Amino acid sequence: MEGLRQKLIEFIINKFSNIENIDEFAEDIVNQAFINCRTSKNYKKENENFGYLSQICKNLAIKKYKLFKWELANLINYED
Repeated sequence: MEGLRQKLIEFIINKFSNIENIDEFAEDIVNQAFINCRTSKNYKKENENFGYLSQICKNLAIKKYKLFKWELANLINYED
């Protein structure tokens, strides 16, 4: 399982390499992907594979990036 986690972390870092500090968030994203997968009402052990989890990771990374941009925009507006 650790091999899969490491592959997913590397996938996130490579896929979103244009996002500053993505390497700091990649492990959290992968951990959340496993939590989401395992707590899903449609959970099956077979879902714990690279293809399925990489989609969850990608969706989580996009959400995290959008939230970061929104928070940054509001911080800048707040300081004005």
